[in-house]
Order: sequence, then C-alpha cells, then structure tokens
Amino acid sequence: MDSEFKGKRVLVTGGARGVGEAIVRVFVDLGATVFALDREVELLSKLKESLPQIQTVAVDLRDWDATQKAVREIAPIHHLVNNAGVAGVHTLLTVGKELVDTILDINFKQVINVSQTVVNGLIETKAGGGTIVNISSVLALKPFQGSSMYCCSKAALSMLTKCQAVEFGPHDVRVNSIRPTLMATGLVKNPEIFQTLFDAVQKKQIIKKPLETQEVAQLVVFLSSSQAGMITGEEIAIDAGIHLT
Repeated sequence: MDSEFKGKRVLVTGGARGVGEAIVRVFVDLGATVFALDREVELLSKLKESLPQIQTVAVDLRDWDATQKAVREIAPIHHLVNNAGVAGVHTLLTVGKELVDTILDINFKQVINVSQTVVNGLIETKAGGGTIVNISSVLALKPFQGSSMYCCSKAALSMLTKCQAVEFGPHDVRVNSIRPTLMATGLVKNPEIFQTLFDAVQKKQIIKKPLETQEVAQLVVFLSSSQAGMITGEEIAIDAGIHLT
C-alpha cells in the first residue's frame, strides 16, 4: 500500500548527519521527495551518493536572505523538520557575543525564517496544508551548567512552537516539537566534554539506555502524518523519563 507521504515534499534542516540524516532516510523510504539542507557541502555530497533520489540544499542558515532564497526555490514544502542545531560549552560569566549569536541564530532565529518561508510558499502555491516538526531538547526544561545558552535557545523554541501552531493553524499547518534526551550525534565536537554531559544526563533517565536517532525519526513521521491530525502546539518528550526526575 502506498505511503501517504508518496509525492509529498519534505525539507529537513541539518539533514546531512545525525538525527537529520535518519529523518531524511525514513522519509525517502516512505516515498517522499526529500530535500536535505545543510551548510556542510561535503557531507551533503556523501549523503547524495548513498541516496541519489534526494535533493540537497547547501546554505548557511545564519544567512537570513540566502536561506529564504534557497527555501523559496524548492517551494512548496508540505512537511518541514527544523532539526539544525548547535551547542557550545561555556559559562554565563565568560560567554561571548559570537557564541551567543551563533547558538541563537541556528537554534532559534533560523526556525522563524525557514518556517515562515515554507508556510508562505504553501499559501502562494495553494498547495494545501502541511506540518512542521521542531527538534528541541530535554535541556529546554533542564538547566545544565556549561550549556546555558543551548538550554535557553531550546526553551525559546518550545514557546515558538506554540506560537507557530496558533498563527499557522488557520492555514492548515500543524506545528509540534520533539524534546529528545541527548544522543551521540556530534553536536558537541569535543568528545570528552560530550561524554561528561551525556553521562550526567543518562544518570537521570528512568530508562538507562541511549536514545537512537531512528527512534526520533519515527516520531517525526508520526507527527507529520494524518494519524496525528488533531495534534498541534504540543511538545512530545522522548527522553527516557528524565522529565519525571
């Protein structure tokens, strides 16, 4: 039986690796026309080699105008996954403007930019409704020393999801977010620092095992599907119960 995503156009930001790559792959398997957006041209090329049916979009999401142009050119997009994210180890006593700007630009501002461009594209092309899934984090609720700006950016994304659901709803666009626990996806480039953070978070989980990227991808598919047709403005935790501790 054909998937409901067959022929639908899906955009995944940060789609060249980690969770983004897993999301790209599952939508490809479901017959969607998938656009993987990333600034890492080499990683996009490697992904294209293994998945020749996808389309790649190379753009730096920190460039507002270039991002709008790139997303307009692939309209309409029926299903958007705002997955791109960055982190950086710091303290609030020493964090500088450059890191603050980078984290907020990628984790928050670009979600506004990409989402409004996608929804305007749906309206202009009269392509019907759609969905947006924002990838947040367990750290949207849990302050963690050394990751304060990341925590703040994801907390802002949580409220943005609700605001988007209210404003985009009249255009038949549902918006939800996923709040996963930490995964080994390379978000923090220093492996020793990441391992310290990962171990600390995992100790607080009720289910004592790592979250797999494929598990997040399957939840994205559900929230993008008609089975979730009455769900909007929600944050779905996939965090091994850490929010209960």
